Amino acid sequence: MKAIRYFVAILLFCGLGLGSEAAERPGKKREKKPVPEFPFKRFYVDAYAGYGWRLGAVKMNRDPVGSEAYLDRTYSMTEGLRVGLDFGYNFNRYLGLEVGGGYMAYVCTNNGGGYAGVDKPLDSLSMPGEIRYEHSYEEGRTISGNVGFGSVQMVIRPGFKRVDPYVKAGLGFVAGRLKYEQSVKVINVVSPDANRHVSEHWSSIAHEYEEYYTGADKFFKLGFVGALGMDIHLSPLVSLMVEWQFSVYRMEEVSWGNLGLSRVTGKTEAPESSIRKIRYTGRDWIPFGSHGLNFGIKFKF
Repeated sequence: MKAIRYFVAILLFCGLGLGSEAAERPGKKREKKPVPEFPFKRFYVDAYAGYGWRLGAVKMNRDPVGSEAYLDRTYSMTEGLRVGLDFGYNFNRYLGLEVGGGYMAYVCTNNGGGYAGVDKPLDSLSMPGEIRYEHSYEEGRTISGNVGFGSVQMVIRPGFKRVDPYVKAGLGFVAGRLKYEQSVKVINVVSPDANRHVSEHWSSIAHEYEEYYTGADKFFKLGFVGALGMDIHLSPLVSLMVEWQFSVYRMEEVSWGNLGLSRVTGKTEAPESSIRKIRYTGRDWIPFGSHGLNFGIKFKF
């Protein structure tokens, strides 16, 4: 139905145009502004800014204990605001070669980097008539870092005068440094009654103890990149560009068991000796693929 509506609207628009042209006085020719013929330029440079969304994002792995409380978020290190610069050489009006690169100016930490936590209530440790301890555990993982990217692409275009669409395809890379941080927290609720569910009067104090594990790693990934876009010519030397870009790369592996203990906070009354039993030491995979919209300005010379 939508296609039919669009088709009818196009027919009405064309009919109105033909009717207005027929209503003109006979013998009077309609003047058309000539499309400017810009001279051919072999070299160009463009600067752009845009936003990329994750492509092929993954979720952090779960620990089988207490996984029902896991915050199951996806994450990617190439989702966010990006800026870049390209240099191009045109063999002719239809074919060119472009070399460029850029930087992730802001990685979206709501998804990229991510955070995952899980509460793990363990069995209570109690003796008749003695203080009762209830232990609640929380584990979180955070990924951050600096990400840059570059590419070498072929550019194919039809060579139109005013608005010239194009297609790009080639090889690309992402490189940078990633930082990892893992926190494990113990909340120890102390109750003077051995059975707080029965007692009508009881009090509790929460003692918190937290350990932080950190690590860092450099990375370099090769992949495929491409774009669909158009140049809007403003003058012989300047044009605007808008393009939809995409990239696909292999993922990076992080092993949380290789991180080192960096600091400890909180009260030592919490059962810190058992904190390493519930710490996640498995592996996660970090994706770098993205797709998004870029806007920029191009200078030809």
